[in-house]
Amino acid sequence: MPSHKPTPKAPKTVPLDLSTRWFLNDPPTFPYPSLHTQSSYMISTYYSWKRTGTLWPPFGEDCTLIAAVQWEADMSVTKIRVRWSSKNVDRTVVGEQKYISPLSRNEELRNDEGVTILGDKALRLASTWYAPHILSFCRDRLGSTVGDGECWTLAALAIDAARPAARREGHEPPMRTLGRVHGQCLLEWDAGSGVPVHGILETAGVRAGDILELQDAEFVNASIEVHTAVVAGVDGSTCMNVLEQNGSVPKVVTEGRYDLREMEKGCVRIYRPVWESCIVRLGQVVDLKKVCERW
Repeated sequence: MPSHKPTPKAPKTVPLDLSTRWFLNDPPTFPYPSLHTQSSYMISTYYSWKRTGTLWPPFGEDCTLIAAVQWEADMSVTKIRVRWSSKNVDRTVVGEQKYISPLSRNEELRNDEGVTILGDKALRLASTWYAPHILSFCRDRLGSTVGDGECWTLAALAIDAARPAARREGHEPPMRTLGRVHGQCLLEWDAGSGVPVHGILETAGVRAGDILELQDAEFVNASIEVHTAVVAGVDGSTCMNVLEQNGSVPKVVTEGRYDLREMEKGCVRIYRPVWESCIVRLGQVVDLKKVCERW
């Protein structure tokens, strides 16, 4: 089984670097350079800005920029607001930021009516549309190396391959992988939670073509810090056969098997690829445009 470096933590605060005046560019330079140096990967970013003309001398513009970043490590969001007057930027510029934790995000997005959580019927339809193409992509590459050979790359490129195939069949394409989120989250189970493992795969409706994520997992005979695999089938109430890269053979696509009864510690998440027009709260993918609509 694979062993990888742990996912970096998301920052609680970020440097605003107002002295570099990145916000004065037209359009603003966002994300600005120092955000790229943070330890966690940015899975998505967005900004909006407006200018309002002043009616008294010296005539100029009052400007406001609101921006947001979502971090891969824990799917938290950093929200930034910068305000200034065009007539005297250095004396008027003010920067603020908010850290939106995953636990508080429901409150932050309480007015977001665009969130869609697919029901069982729609989830089965999504599986019918996309799973055959995802599985075909992986099986056709057994014994070979896909992309950079990392586990995540196989799943991400398999979903990418399903996009044109879905269009040819007249379906909306699946959303692309964002960080380690691959659609709607069907199951999140922690081995230390006390929730019995027996039957959880059936209850969650896990099917071939879904995407498995393991985090800080301790199995009876192996340790896995972070790993991504494509579910090839459910075998019994606790076992999954998978198609994976960088698993039992480094940098190569192989078949594998995970029995959750043998998992003593760590977290399991299983995602169902869904159409790209969905905003998936269970998968914790946030529409940052809506986040930036108000401070």
